[in-house]
Amino acid sequence: MSGERLDLHPHDQYSPSLPPLEAWKDPEAWLDLKTGLPKKGIEKLQLIPGETLDDRGFVKIDELVDYVMRTLFRDDYNWRFDPTNFDSRFDNHHFYYNAAEYEPGVNNGILVPRQFRETPTNIGRMRRPVHNTFHAFVQKPRMPDVEAMHEYNMSYQLAHAAFKRLYLAAHETVNVMGSFSSRRQSIASGAVTPKDEYDSFAEEFLRTNFNRNFTRYSGEVERFRDTQGKEIVYKEHEAIKVTRPIVVVRKMGAIVNRKAMPIQLDQRVA
Repeated sequence: MSGERLDLHPHDQYSPSLPPLEAWKDPEAWLDLKTGLPKKGIEKLQLIPGETLDDRGFVKIDELVDYVMRTLFRDDYNWRFDPTNFDSRFDNHHFYYNAAEYEPGVNNGILVPRQFRETPTNIGRMRRPVHNTFHAFVQKPRMPDVEAMHEYNMSYQLAHAAFKRLYLAAHETVNVMGSFSSRRQSIASGAVTPKDEYDSFAEEFLRTNFNRNFTRYSGEVERFRDTQGKEIVYKEHEAIKVTRPIVVVRKMGAIVNRKAMPIQLDQRVA
């Protein structure tokens, strides 16, 4: 549940818990200019069906982030990171809150809501003041239906597994391909005499190993293509040339090797 509290400072001093006045398009409309805190009685930005909510009630996260930043903040503001300023740090924002509402204890013991909320694709990394802005000025999303959340959870797990299997198969294939390169270098340097008894054995071993790995890799490519919901893990998955192992390793490595995969947020808050 940590990270979901709105950081507010004492009212007798200007609060740095929200972005500075110069970041806002119209600070007077949203803030108490004396304290830097939200204006009392302010109407929060609403989640709009079809625009920032899909037909299942899921938050369209990229669209929501863009809408909030476009509505509240200046396009030309330079979001600087100051390592000496605690309030400019980055942390994780759960796009489904409050945390207590997704716990099993208030959902008949069902784990699905908490698993859905904690799915890495439903979490975004942003500056703490921007994080506070979402809680202070954006309507809290309603919890989607349990069946829809369960389907999302399952799709995420299958899609992530497909990415991981394909990545591991590609990684092994690239390693074997590297062995061929090493052999050519050894021949070029004179360390190995081509086609002698040792080299013939080594060449046959490499070819057999490569064929075995490439056969596995080809199977994982087909499995990956048949897996639904891949966009849950990586929206631009279709841009990855899955028939090229080195491309898979480079582009998928960062995805499957991270414990969490925060949504890529607008560069203005990154």
